[in-house]
Amino acid sequence: MKNDTEIVQIKKDLHVESSIDIVWNAWMNNNIVSQWFAPTAIIDPCIGGKYELYFIPGNLKQMNTKGCKIIDLVERQKLMFTWKAPDSFAEIMNVEDNLTIIEITLEENETNLTKINLIHSGYSKTEDWNEALYWHDNVLSSLKSELEKRNGNLCCEPLEEKN
Repeated sequence: MKNDTEIVQIKKDLHVESSIDIVWNAWMNNNIVSQWFAPTAIIDPCIGGKYELYFIPGNLKQMNTKGCKIIDLVERQKLMFTWKAPDSFAEIMNVEDNLTIIEITLEENETNLTKINLIHSGYSKTEDWNEALYWHDNVLSSLKSELEKRNGNLCCEPLEEKN
């Protein structure tokens, strides 16, 4: 178990030229998350609901966040969920009672401009965690890039879930 003196966080602030509804949907809609982040997403938008991403198409056993849960949720404002790392970091990051936590907060600053604040906490300040910290440090740039291309479903009004 990590103690408080050893905890490290990733903190990112980013402005995206997109409405808060579209940015929120990019985190919460299974079909849209699968367009920018992971090919398969199983998100149950409620506290205690699943926040599972599967990074290898058709493979539900490797490279996933199976078992991750939403721990806080305020519609269009805040999303907090537990997180598992890629398989290469599983020994240090995917311990069930000691997962890292991602907190996303959104703020609409102007028409069609949304500020995303991301805090990814729970990293240990040890040498074996440095590579994992670096790997996770670039996710938001992918979302910004996809949203600001303004093409496809990712930039459009929220899609209805297909069950």
